[in-house]
Amino acid sequence: YYETLAFGQLLRSLHNQGRPDEIYYFRDKDGHEADFVIPEGNLLHLYECKWHDESGRIPKNLEKVIRIVGEEQVRSVTTVTTVPRRTPITERFSVSNILEF
Repeated sequence: YYETLAFGQLLRSLHNQGRPDEIYYFRDKDGHEADFVIPEGNLLHLYECKWHDESGRIPKNLEKVIRIVGEEQVRSVTTVTTVPRRTPITERFSVSNILEF
């Protein structure tokens, strides 16, 4: 259910920004997955839902997805969780509260 809530928040955010409602799920034959992939031009925004994650690290499955698609193709990586507020970790990676989209 958590992923469904995150999907709704992302969809609403895209709609409010006037952006295309394009949200994809990625999974390869080996099971590496990203919960949500949002294209922006030729680049991708990757999202992973974790109920409670304050590790400040990119989830391992997203590290593998980044290697698969190519790091140069990834604009941002976000862990969607229940942390109190958005926390930038690096230039391209952040941990974000599900309600902050």
